[in-house]
Amino acid sequence: DSDGDGYSDDGDDCDNLPGWSYIGSLGCPDSDGDGVSDIEDAFPDDNGETIDSDGDGIGDSADFCFRVDSNESIDCTLDQDNDGFNDSTDIFPSDETEWMDTDGDGTGDNADIWPTQSEIWSDVDGDGFADQYGHPLTDDCPSINGTSTKFMQGCSDMDFDGMPDLLDPDADGDGITNDNEMDASTQDIEYDPFNSSSTPPDMDLDGIPDKLDKDADGDGFPNELEKERGSDQYDENMTPFTLYGEQETGLFYVPGEGFKSQYDPNGIEFSVSALIDILTGEFLIPILMIPITIFALLRKGRRYKRMRRTLEGCNDIDILNEYEEGIDNVIMKKKIKVEHGMLLRNLFERKREELDTKKSVTGMKRNSSGNSNNDQGRRSMGRGVPGGMQGGGMGNERSQGPQRPSPGRQRPDGGQGGRNW
Repeated sequence: DSDGDGYSDDGDDCDNLPGWSYIGSLGCPDSDGDGVSDIEDAFPDDNGETIDSDGDGIGDSADFCFRVDSNESIDCTLDQDNDGFNDSTDIFPSDETEWMDTDGDGTGDNADIWPTQSEIWSDVDGDGFADQYGHPLTDDCPSINGTSTKFMQGCSDMDFDGMPDLLDPDADGDGITNDNEMDASTQDIEYDPFNSSSTPPDMDLDGIPDKLDKDADGDGFPNELEKERGSDQYDENMTPFTLYGEQETGLFYVPGEGFKSQYDPNGIEFSVSALIDILTGEFLIPILMIPITIFALLRKGRRYKRMRRTLEGCNDIDILNEYEEGIDNVIMKKKIKVEHGMLLRNLFERKREELDTKKSVTGMKRNSSGNSNNDQGRRSMGRGVPGGMQGGGMGNERSQGPQRPSPGRQRPDGGQGGRNW
């Protein structure tokens, strides 16, 4: 013990200096006798302080904000959270991370995303829209980071068009709607409406997949018409009008609009393609039948007129009756139009009623005349005048009326019999 302080040289940290420190270094000088050597004691002359953690000159035992680098001029004796702000001014005296609340919303300025707006303060998903409800910046999808601004704010918007994917008819922004992408999918390939790299073919870029597009190449002519005419429905430079020459060989006429070189469903086509299609297609026979049909209709019309004139010129009830069967025959065999048949039947009935009435009136007149002659003959016989019998005979002869033609007599129209017209 060279220095005679009671600590052997082997255990004495200051073997040449007498001292009685026992905390940390042993056997070293300790002026204040607090057990800590002077070289390790921040306050060698104050036995109540040994450490100054924040280096502000105030020992930790007396420093209420020993974690904050301060000095004796700062009133930090009442700072229970040791954040450097006295409890009298600290809005959050027990929270060392907060001490101010500018907008008074209960959230400290350090954690408040909007420290000057009391209605909003947090943004859990970090997309710039507030978690709180009822504010212009309210996030409609508070747990999903998103950039949408139309109809719904702060929701996923993968194509950045402002429309949330939930409401966007084209979520991935590839130019083809979600519905069309799904409709164009098959068992072999399925198109994803939320993946811009998964897009069905659309050669004319009109937003309609080729599988659903009625005009896949966008040349103005429907696919069906191009297939029917033999042009390529996937080649915009080939149309039914360019099949038979290097230039347009057809037009469409639209009533009220005039001629057009483009397809119009309401127009009438005049083209080489249409003509060839007609001559080689299923419409050839119907077209050839047109003149035959017209001839047949004209023939039926002439037959009707001839029969009508015959009926109108007939003045004999017996001959008229012979015509009835002929009328029924041409109607059943469709040798005249239906409406013409109805007109002939009506004319026949009117003519028969007219002749029956005339026949009755004529018969009554003849009977009246015959009776008058018989009375005169009887009076002559009573007076003894010769010829009375003859007069009676003449009266009887007149009463019989005119002789009617036999069924085989010549008709006014020159025919024989009543069955054939």
